[in-house]
Amino acid sequence: MKKYILTEEQLTRVLTEERPIKKGVAIKFSPGKGEDPVYQSHVLEFKDEQEWQDYKKSLPEKKEIIGVIDIKESISEKKNPVISESEVKRVDAGKKLLLRHIKDEYPFVIDIDINYEKKYGTFGYVSFKFNLNKFYDFYNVTPPKDYEKFDFLLPNLEVEGLYLFRYVDDEYRNKFGTEFNQELENYMNDFYMRLPENMRYSKFEDFSSEDFENENFRGDLDFYKKWQNEKEPVELKTDNFIPVVDLTKIKFWYG
Repeated sequence: MKKYILTEEQLTRVLTEERPIKKGVAIKFSPGKGEDPVYQSHVLEFKDEQEWQDYKKSLPEKKEIIGVIDIKESISEKKNPVISESEVKRVDAGKKLLLRHIKDEYPFVIDIDINYEKKYGTFGYVSFKFNLNKFYDFYNVTPPKDYEKFDFLLPNLEVEGLYLFRYVDDEYRNKFGTEFNQELENYMNDFYMRLPENMRYSKFEDFSSEDFENENFRGDLDFYKKWQNEKEPVELKTDNFIPVVDLTKIKFWYG
């Protein structure tokens, strides 16, 4: 292994050299009453922390910063600091904004995960980690009443499921089946399609000619390439619900 010796002067220069601050910034622009908001994303560079703070203060009233990502770079990258839009996307800024949107309507949701096969996917399957106690309070519903009498069944409330009806009594089941999931999907997709391209997954995002040849895709290669180039957002689908629950605080009545 080679050893390198830095002089005191060189070490001081490396440690004290000012480096620009680079951030990925997501901005929500609200045009006016009755108009849909516009979402933008930028990679911005500031000479120091003070310039970043001044930038935030200078934004007009209709623009709001809704997400910030610190972009790190090594000393070797400093001479050619190229940060692609796809790299900013990989940090999942779009997912964070989507989660914030979901919580506005479904406040019992804690976190989400989007499962997407980037090579040839047209759907993104969303898993929801949610607070089951808060879910009951929000909708004024209860677990299955049998669980009160047969408390050995309570651990079933800790098991993930495809539909929320598995966590409620029979009288509420119709409210939390396929129709509920469809409404949730519509709510997510209406927001997701408005995100900037670099903050969302697009259909056949990483598809290549080699994939077409090696994996026996049907149809014409140009069809898939055209679909890929249009950068149409994937359609989000509900996958499963993962409950977080305090079984000692379960209630079997409301009112």
